[in-house]
Amino acid sequence: MFFTCLLWWLTKKYTISAEECKFYKWKWWLFLFNLLAFLLSICAYFRHNWYCEAGVYTVFAFLEYLEVPGDLFQHGLPHDTSPLVGFCNKELVVASQSQERRF
Repeated sequence: MFFTCLLWWLTKKYTISAEECKFYKWKWWLFLFNLLAFLLSICAYFRHNWYCEAGVYTVFAFLEYLEVPGDLFQHGLPHDTSPLVGFCNKELVVASQSQERRF
């Protein structure tokens, strides 16, 4: 996630559209969310192992499960090669000529 955001920052600094900028900001927020959830889950994991407090492992599991949707959303957002960015305001019409059926 970090390297994706870093590459966007290095390559699209001046040629980014407003829509791509919105996706770029979402990617950074989701990266920070995942980083925070990961660091907190590490703390909860070690606290559980060192002190065996009740409920701490549940907190660890909850934080771990928060990372999964954050990761899915981050990878589900369009990037510069995604068709969603290039064709957001376009329509796709598929048409064909009618053919007679002969048996």
